[in-house]
Amino acid sequence: MQGIKHLIQCKCILPQFKTQQIFHKFVVFSIIDDDKVEKKLVQCNNCAAVHKVTEICKSEIINKKDNLRGVMSIDDYKINLPNNISSLLESLNCQLHVWEEINFVIKHKKWGSKIIITHEAYDDYTCGKYIIINSKNDFEIETFDEENVITD
Repeated sequence: MQGIKHLIQCKCILPQFKTQQIFHKFVVFSIIDDDKVEKKLVQCNNCAAVHKVTEICKSEIINKKDNLRGVMSIDDYKINLPNNISSLLESLNCQLHVWEEINFVIKHKKWGSKIIITHEAYDDYTCGKYIIINSKNDFEIETFDEENVITD
């Protein structure tokens, strides 16, 4: 069993892309078990449409409601995670996929996992922070600063 972050495309368009008609994409965290993606419901972080994730990078919109009780939220993950991790993620305004990945690591005891919790691009570099989860109540925060390399 492993987890993976991937993009899902919605039918909505961010305001800055209306003239170009570029559909919005958002990051989701999925669990892969026996080479199959566990089906799940996720909400678009722009229009709140509910997507059923069926494969990596594939989903179907099943509901245009903005409040479906079967969809996990950050508040749901706050209950599952230790307070010190929840407080950290909340203070950094982390996206839902970060909360999901950390919950997965703790639940399945994948100790030593590194999860990016912030990242920013500037010039030819990307910097940010990641969390290393050693156990449910033992974690470390470290920073990274990497040069972006484009190869032909």
